[in-house]
Amino acid sequence: MKDNIKEQILAMKDEDIFLITYYAKKYREIITRKGKIDDTSKVRGLWTTPKGNLCFCYHDLDAETHNPYRTATNPLKIERLDV
Repeated sequence: MKDNIKEQILAMKDEDIFLITYYAKKYREIITRKGKIDDTSKVRGLWTTPKGNLCFCYHDLDAETHNPYRTATNPLKIERLDV
């Protein structure tokens, strides 16, 4: 599953809009957010933690905070949107 998600993320182009679903510790529930990849999120990127968790930094398009960047840990699903 992680390999499939990783492949989907790596196949995305700059400014692609997508929906990403993952378990958010902050809310203690599975959430879905609309995001995109931009220059800042590309620098922060995609990585695997020493514990084997897949992490992905993205620009949250619905963010209502000063910092719109989020990290999805072990994304369950990612779906590119045609806009």
